[in-house]
Amino acid sequence: MDKKELIKTLQPKNIKFELDEFEQIRLMDLMDMSEEIKIKLHRDLTSTFNNWLTGSHRRKDQIKINIKGRPRSGKSLIGMKIIFVIDKLNGRTFDVEQFVCANQKVLKKKLQKTEFSFSYLVDENAFANVGAGSMTEMLQLKDINNIIAKNNNNLVYITPNVFLNTGAPYSLEYFGKDLNNWVSRFLIYDTSKGMPLLLGYVVFDIGSMFIENGCLVFKELGGCTNPKRKIESQINKELIENSECIPKNYDVKDLDDSTKSCPFYNICKSQMCKYEHIKDEWIEKEMKGGLDVRDYERLEVGFELFKQFYDPSTHKLTSKNAKELRVKIKLKIPSLTSSKFTGVEMEEISILMFSLLDISFLKDVCGQLDLNLDDEITKLSYLVPSE
Repeated sequence: MDKKELIKTLQPKNIKFELDEFEQIRLMDLMDMSEEIKIKLHRDLTSTFNNWLTGSHRRKDQIKINIKGRPRSGKSLIGMKIIFVIDKLNGRTFDVEQFVCANQKVLKKKLQKTEFSFSYLVDENAFANVGAGSMTEMLQLKDINNIIAKNNNNLVYITPNVFLNTGAPYSLEYFGKDLNNWVSRFLIYDTSKGMPLLLGYVVFDIGSMFIENGCLVFKELGGCTNPKRKIESQINKELIENSECIPKNYDVKDLDDSTKSCPFYNICKSQMCKYEHIKDEWIEKEMKGGLDVRDYERLEVGFELFKQFYDPSTHKLTSKNAKELRVKIKLKIPSLTSSKFTGVEMEEISILMFSLLDISFLKDVCGQLDLNLDDEITKLSYLVPSE
């Protein structure tokens, strides 16, 4: 069988979307509410959505979308699919490492080197609900919106439970999928006025993204995570041979034989596999525990400021008092980060800098920031004066 015929066997057919028992009950309750909702739940807006994407590209409009849904509902793949289409319209090569961001901090760093109409996916994005920085985070989102508006950047925000107030005119919510055909269905809402207004649903062919990225084994395995737990010998050889993302003449020693992921997980060149590796890094970092993103950023900024204000000859900070130090910090911070800090956070950074004069605390901070203590002491000429 030639490659074209082989790909035809992977095309969706007899599509049947599945919902779990509670989702079906929720659906029936929604349909009982009004005839209008019943019509919208059966309104297929897939072509309208595709036309909106292409039309926005043609008009040079910014594209912003929120996606929410339960874990393993395909939110990330839908986000990738949307950006894949946008990049294709812009004549760019699909590059997962360029656009995937774990959080707002990573997004801000990538925006420093952004170009006109670049696209970004902020995965599992979340804001603090309480604490010193929660209000500041919301203000920073407005700052990010100003930056991406000027550069006409496209953004897809993925959140588990809620639609964030990101200014996205349309938002998507999980509404069933067909695992056999790798097709997902999401409700689409108008969120331009703040309150979500149901419009209909959109169907996404996720399998086509795997095929276009050179992977033909996705259906037999169930994707990169290999939920079907198949090993290489159980996969159709034709599919392997025609998968461009799998290196030719690969060494079986390089294959992943754990069945926890695709056998070709370690050698695959597809963008989907690269994305899974990026998520592995996020998970590994989460498993290590430690500080959350906001706390880590304060620690990082405080340490950089300490290095600038530390005087090794006196083993003190170069300021007359804490008040003067706070003024100097306020002037220096913009050169280190685009983040804004509240008064409470600034006070915390100031206290942190004084605390770093203690060698044992410096050691702890270097550990949190994955820095080599001896190297940092050498750079600082960190000498504790003898009593």
